Amino acid sequence: WFGNLVTFHWWSNVWLNEGFATFYEYIGSSHYEPSWQLMDLFVVREVHTGLAADASKMSQPMEVNYFPSNAYLLSYYSTMAYNKGGSVLRMLRNMIGDANYEASIKLYVSRRQWKDSSPSDLWTAMEQTLADGTNVTAIASTWIKQMGHPIVTIKRHPSDPNKGIFTQQRYLTNGTLDPNSEHPLSPHSSPYGYKWNIPMNYYTSSNVSRNHYKLIQMKDAETTFDWQQGTWIKANTNQYGYFRVNYPEDNWKALATALQHNHQHNFLPKSNSDRKTTILQGTGSMKLVVQTLSNRDRCNLINDALTFAEAEKITFGIGLGMTKYLVNETDFLPWFAANQKLWPIMTRLESRKSFGYFW
Repeated sequence: WFGNLVTFHWWSNVWLNEGFATFYEYIGSSHYEPSWQLMDLFVVREVHTGLAADASKMSQPMEVNYFPSNAYLLSYYSTMAYNKGGSVLRMLRNMIGDANYEASIKLYVSRRQWKDSSPSDLWTAMEQTLADGTNVTAIASTWIKQMGHPIVTIKRHPSDPNKGIFTQQRYLTNGTLDPNSEHPLSPHSSPYGYKWNIPMNYYTSSNVSRNHYKLIQMKDAETTFDWQQGTWIKANTNQYGYFRVNYPEDNWKALATALQHNHQHNFLPKSNSDRKTTILQGTGSMKLVVQTLSNRDRCNLINDALTFAEAEKITFGIGLGMTKYLVNETDFLPWFAANQKLWPIMTRLESRKSFGYFW
């Protein structure tokens, strides 16, 4: 359907073919064989790969407008078209809901069959399906027209202990670079100053079954949200969003503790929506709440924490603390996520005398 029945208008939007192809190979196979956990595998194979490749000033946007020669076109069949394209579609699907997404895709395909299309055709189909005033164009455009992705930083509100604050900034692996400037050799530039409209889902340990939604708007320097004092937060639920999240140090430690107690007490999730809560004891300023974080959330926490440790945004003590629970982990995917980040550490240490402590 995506590429033959409906194809992209010009090479600017290769992702309209390849992003859909990436996403739907998982959707189709998952419907055929749900036990393979392919929608969970999407996180570690596609989202994590896209984020890693998209954290450089020499990345490229999903929608490109630089064509110095025909030979250059092949370079746009890239991680941004496949991995990021599929990941952004998955994020939008979660934002508008599965039923609305399916209806909008049917509308998009029926209107554009045997024709070419542009992203605006897709956004219009979504907006008309929702019919609630949601400006999908304004949200989605910030993800396809500029390279990179944001890091959302969470902190407690300084004057209200029952609220938190989201802030955003472009994430770069090299933290010494200015995230708001362009690389002098890059042919691409951002029309939004590297700010995004971010659909954020999150839950807290006060009620882990309740998923909250907040749109972090690019025009706002800070976004305030409800966060009960003495509880921890897990943002980017099931890593539906194509971005990273950094927490206060005490929140990282509370999440690591929750992971360890989950598995010590064998509170294993049956699915990504199955969350069970048990309060074990008081611990400092936070209640220790045992919650079966989904395997997608466990993969997300491991990947973000170790990525931030490599970039010196948090200590390796905190980063590696997210892996302590793995001794009791029985699911393949969190181990896959951990191996992706631990392998580079191993290669740096293998020639040192201290390597034995790592291995």
